[in-house]
Amino acid sequence: MDRATTGLPVSITTVKLRKVVRNRVLRNPQRSIRKMAKELKISRGSLQTIVKRDLGLSSFKKRKVHFLSDKIKTKRLSRSKVLHTRFAAQGLDQVLFSDEKPVTVEQAFNRQNDRILTKSTSIIPDEYRYVK
Repeated sequence: MDRATTGLPVSITTVKLRKVVRNRVLRNPQRSIRKMAKELKISRGSLQTIVKRDLGLSSFKKRKVHFLSDKIKTKRLSRSKVLHTRFAAQGLDQVLFSDEKPVTVEQAFNRQNDRILTKSTSIIPDEYRYVK
């Protein structure tokens, strides 16, 4: 004998809301649940329930990886050989050191905040999966 289900039945608005949330996640899987809940004017807990239980999505962290292509590797090797021959002949007494801060061109990355909603990590495109 089947047990009677508990709780309220799923309403029409909940079904419509699932479609809206699914479309928003497909458009931008990096959008946070908190921001989506604020835009849709529903509670964060309700949206978490829709995302986790109804849509079957999980939150995955981005991975930080080194970005060294073959072109960059060959360029580094050639430059290091030039520096090695220059300093071997002249010595290190003519090297100029500066205390200025180097400018980085790296993407801002926060492991706690940069997450992706998806069913599995294998279907995430590389531009969303990794931070180089």
